[in-house]
Amino acid sequence: SNAIPTHVPSTNLIPFSGYWIYSYEDNLLCKISNKSIVVDPVQDDDSYSWKLNLYSKPYGSNEMAWGDYIEIGFGSEATSGYDIALDEFHIPMDISGVLEYARMYIDHSDWLAEGIVGESQFYKDIKSEFETVYVWDIVGELSQQSSNNSLREVELVWEMDELAQGYSIFLEINGDRINMDTENKYIKLSSEEFSQISVVVELD
Repeated sequence: SNAIPTHVPSTNLIPFSGYWIYSYEDNLLCKISNKSIVVDPVQDDDSYSWKLNLYSKPYGSNEMAWGDYIEIGFGSEATSGYDIALDEFHIPMDISGVLEYARMYIDHSDWLAEGIVGESQFYKDIKSEFETVYVWDIVGELSQQSSNNSLREVELVWEMDELAQGYSIFLEINGDRINMDTENKYIKLSSEEFSQISVVVELD
């Protein structure tokens, strides 16, 4: 996305834009053709009953800096484990020519250790409904170089659906909890704090 300098999911292919297409099988052929009339439009993802989108970017950065994006939530079609086509691997980021970036991913080293998946980094993780506690562990990385960020800070912004009555949501940083269900869905973190955070949703 040029509006948000990071990879974001899309249900439409726009000319002269770049896309990653993930295949769950080897040796598949993807053929794309134009249609004069859209007869089978792709609908927005309806697999969620609750969803949160989290965005990161280096503090004070310009439009050339790269941020990142993850989706978490729960839904009726998901389980507590890895669900193919629901839980998505983190999209590769080529940061070789990028001066500033704030990269993050959902860490599933547990799935990797169990041999369930071949990678531990995810950008999307949906869990099953009606659990009493949900935890998403997130690893963040801030670039060593910066143009206007001498304190090495990261901005986090989020948008989320309204939680069911009785549930609370927190951002957990070094054992401290910050309420995320507020009007101002923004926080600034140090690079050290950003390196290991968790989003926790729990029944009161």
